[in-house]
Amino acid sequence: MGVDPKQLLDLGRSYPEGENQPFSLTALALPFSRSSNGVSKLHSDVATHMWHHLFPDQTVEDEPIQHITNGVHVSTWLGHDIRTLIEDEWGSDWQNHLTDSAYWETVRTLKDDDLWQAHHNQKERLIKLVRSRLVEQFARHGKSPDEMREVAHMLDPHVLTIGFARRFATYKRAGLIFQDYQQLKSIITCAHRPVHIIFSGKAHPADVPGQDIVKKIVNIASQSDLKGYIFFLENYEMRIARHLVQGVDVWLNTPRRPREASGTSGMKAAMNGALNLSIADGWWPEAYTKKNGWLIGGGREFDNEEMQDYEDVASFYDILDNQVIPLYYENRKKGIPIKWMEAMKESMATIIPSFSAARTLKDYLTNSYKLR
Repeated sequence: MGVDPKQLLDLGRSYPEGENQPFSLTALALPFSRSSNGVSKLHSDVATHMWHHLFPDQTVEDEPIQHITNGVHVSTWLGHDIRTLIEDEWGSDWQNHLTDSAYWETVRTLKDDDLWQAHHNQKERLIKLVRSRLVEQFARHGKSPDEMREVAHMLDPHVLTIGFARRFATYKRAGLIFQDYQQLKSIITCAHRPVHIIFSGKAHPADVPGQDIVKKIVNIASQSDLKGYIFFLENYEMRIARHLVQGVDVWLNTPRRPREASGTSGMKAAMNGALNLSIADGWWPEAYTKKNGWLIGGGREFDNEEMQDYEDVASFYDILDNQVIPLYYENRKKGIPIKWMEAMKESMATIIPSFSAARTLKDYLTNSYKLR
């Protein structure tokens, strides 16, 4: 292309005025791209502050790196029973209205008992899968016949069930909730309002710290006095993921802010009526309405990681004990938690039109691909 190597390498400096820097594809690509974007508003803000020096004619306020938040393919992740309920109410053309917020507002008119039954069916399907997988795991690990028979009585569709499934990178802090083991135990083993937490996921083969987190949670699930409350499903794959996002009551997300660029698992769960219990990271600050889930930590950031973990886990225990659990177990009518149903409908009505892949593609077409 007629460019000498030194000139090319100079174009890849993260800081143009500095010498002896490693070549950066990001530094090369950003100034030569017609447009660039993060995959959530927070991701865009962080990236803009990191790289604004490459845009000398623009300020941070000009947002040289825009945002187009990720979305998910609703038809793939929506559970059978929730989907059937929607089609029975409004017909099979709902996929033609994925970005229509007014259309999805009608979710609020669904009868509580119909939506609760659909959710309950998907939850029972999840429990059936978990029991089947646990039997396989127990057999593989040489558990006794008595221990394997116990699996048939594990999990209860009437118990509040939380899901956590993703790649076990250390910044995602899968083990955060065990920081104060005794406090967690006192919360989730309460006789009249117990909690089940299902984990699944894998660490990269080269990520030894991530593998250590997996081992820790597996040991807690199989050998501690939280056995029967904490569960870990091995060999995480798409079938497990689909059952989890379709069947849990709450989706837990605890990354160290602001390291989660977007995240999509919480979107999948929310579209099935699950409520997100999440750090204010990635996509969640854009989605949170104060009525469709909970915000762990309030968006506070600390330079000290130990202090960050302490503050976030304290917030988690408080929200779980004083907001999530009471909302699920109290104010019931014919066994249905009335306030919880309102939050489920809020979750579906706000998340589906704003975080579908259809909306994401529309945004890319309008804000990025079309020539301006």
